This record gives sequence, structure tokens and C-alpha cells, in this order.
Amino acid sequence: MGIEVRSIHDVEVARNAYSVENDKILTKREGVWSQILNTIRKSDVAELNSYLADREGSSKLRAWLARFVVDSALRSRGLRARVWKATEEMRRTHREESEAAIEDVIEQHPASEREMRHVASILKEITHSDNEQKYAAVTLDPFLRGKEGERLYKWYEEGSWRFYSAAESRKFITSDIPSTSLLLGPEPQYRNWMWFTMPLSADLQLLGLCGDARVESGLAPTMNELSEKNMDLANVCMLQNAERFIYSSSRHEIIRALERTAGEWTVSRQ
Repeated sequence: MGIEVRSIHDVEVARNAYSVENDKILTKREGVWSQILNTIRKSDVAELNSYLADREGSSKLRAWLARFVVDSALRSRGLRARVWKATEEMRRTHREESEAAIEDVIEQHPASEREMRHVASILKEITHSDNEQKYAAVTLDPFLRGKEGERLYKWYEEGSWRFYSAAESRKFITSDIPSTSLLLGPEPQYRNWMWFTMPLSADLQLLGLCGDARVESGLAPTMNELSEKNMDLANVCMLQNAERFIYSSSRHEIIRALERTAGEWTVSRQ
């Protein structure tokens, strides 16, 4: 285990992580998310939850935050690292198949070699098959697209939500996958039950129950503003869902979550 003290600006920085198109879309979304999060962090938690209880009145807020919760996981360093191996295999296969196709054409039509070499260089430039980072940038979308994507965003949006303040003298931790979603069980009756959590700051957490787990009132059940036990559960979930890195303003919280993970607490990664 290694714990380092770093400036927040030195934690997560990556260049050329997304395509130009995706970067433009994210820039627009980030502008809205920034305004929403600044307002949320300055607001009273009880007032925020009262606002959430008004399902019609809070519909736009939940729509934007649903995208924030989902997209924060999709664009995270940790989740992208998990799918990197598969992406790299796709890149190699793509490159090898393209090169083989070009060579077949040249073999059958030797006079076209110069032209085909030129075509091959253009294809490599367009697809970035010779560049791992750029290939990943144009292959891995940092958000969902199409009808299926909208369906999943809607699934989160329609869940039962609640904001929680950290327990006294406690802090939430976060990770290289800052949004955690867990299916509540493999049994048939729980397959459509999901729980998600995301710390919005060291002192504020957003929690939701989706699918059949949501409650009729639309507001997730209270947990006494997160007791010590529930604080531990929230932080252990964040730790166990991480790919490689954990971040916290409190070294004590990281050590405590590690101790709980090694002891009685176990949360399965989905």
C-alpha cells in the first residue's frame, strides 16, 4: 500500500484522451455540471432532499445528474484502464487486417502498389491504428449514445435518490472510478435492483436506488445522515470498485477503508 500527498492538480491529467467531437460535447456538458455542482455544494442537504422529493420539479436536475453519474464512470481513468486490453487487441487486429488487405491487392495488381501504399497511410492516419492513445480516444466514448444509452440514463434518472452529509469528523473517499454502481444480488428477484453512490465532495454524497429497488416516494430512505457503519460501507464500496487509485482529503479514511475491506466488509464488484 502506498499513500502520497499530492496537489489536486497533479492527480488526474491526460492529454488527447478523447476525440475532438467528444471533447466538444463534454465541454458543453461540463459547463452545466459545474454550475449544478457549485449550487449543490452550497445548499443545505435537507433542502436538497426536499427538492428531490418533488419529482416533477427536480426532473431536469436528475436528468443532468444521471448523466454526470454515468459519464463520470465511463470517462474515468480506472474504467478506461479496464477495457484498455480489449481496445488494444482491437487496434492490433484492425491494423493487421488492413495491412493484409492492402498486400493482397498489391499482389494481385503490382502496378497499384504506390497508390495502395498511399491509401494505407491515409487509413492509418484516419483510424490511428498505429497510435494506442489516439485509437483509444476515438474508440472509447466517454458517454452513452443512441436509444440504448438514453434508456440507461433514464433508468438512473428515474431512481430514488438522496443526498447525504458525511458523519461528524468523517470524510468520503473517491477513486479512479468515482461513480460506483452495484447490482444488489444475482438472484432472479434482485436482478433489476441496483444501488449507486457517488461522492460529490469530501462532505457530500449522492446515493440512488434504481430499477425495482426504487421506492414509491421517489426519495431514497434516510440513513441517519450516514452513521459510522454506513460511512464505512460507502467508503469500502468506493475502495473496492477502484481500479488502481484512491483519493481522499483524509489519510485516516483510506486506512480505515482498507482495514474494513480486509476484515468483515466485502462488497462484490459488478
